[in-house]
Amino acid sequence: MRTNYAQHYALVATLAYTGLRFCHASALRWEDRDEEAGVLRVVRKHFRGEIGPVSRRKQAPKEYPVEPELTEILREHRQRMLREQAKGLEAGWMFPSTEGTLRTPNSLDRAWVKCLKHAKITKRFTVHGLRYTFTDLVRRVNVDAVVRRALTGHVTEEM
Repeated sequence: MRTNYAQHYALVATLAYTGLRFCHASALRWEDRDEEAGVLRVVRKHFRGEIGPVSRRKQAPKEYPVEPELTEILREHRQRMLREQAKGLEAGWMFPSTEGTLRTPNSLDRAWVKCLKHAKITKRFTVHGLRYTFTDLVRRVNVDAVVRRALTGHVTEEM
């Protein structure tokens, strides 16, 4: 993804490192990132072209810790956007489409399928699967259940 689909790499890495839902990650602005504090602030969502506040139904943590590796990926992504004068940058979007609008979930489809094929992953694995993987990894390393729910935005342990 990093080599052949650089325009998608930072978004996919953000989804993988944070376990955020696509609707929250796609609505991130550069102002939501506090590099000094090492956090992303999730304050809005994007759903079917509409931008709104984070809902009670699909919650997200207000602040999300950012690993150093993701910090570097986001820094490189912003530099690439500045170099290319990417549309959507002036509006402050972190992951705009090539037209400068917010991305839709299917914007990753072609690149995702090609990357899965290149990695020889034959079982069904979706972009949302990154969230499941994140949640499973956090559970496997015995992160406290309360912290786990806070990181994923889940209200109950059953979720």
